[in-house]
Amino acid sequence: MQEHWFTIRRIYGEFWNFNSLFPAPQPLSLFYLGAFLATLKEQGYTIFVVRGQLSQQQNEDAGHPDSHGAWFTPEQVNIPPVDEGC
Repeated sequence: MQEHWFTIRRIYGEFWNFNSLFPAPQPLSLFYLGAFLATLKEQGYTIFVVRGQLSQQQNEDAGHPDSHGAWFTPEQVNIPPVDEGC
């Protein structure tokens, strides 16, 4: 799993798990987010917190056809909620 990665982002007030093992971002409830981060901490992982806003240029580039990504609404990706059982 050398190439595995994930990041958690808050987008429009909702938390999302962007995980390279999942086919699409997964929404996270506040309860599950807290439990997930506590589990990572207990397992000895380092948690980095990055704060701030994307620059205006990055925001504009995000939806451009030549960019490396695209923005979707939860309805557009039609993903089931994450099982919150820990």
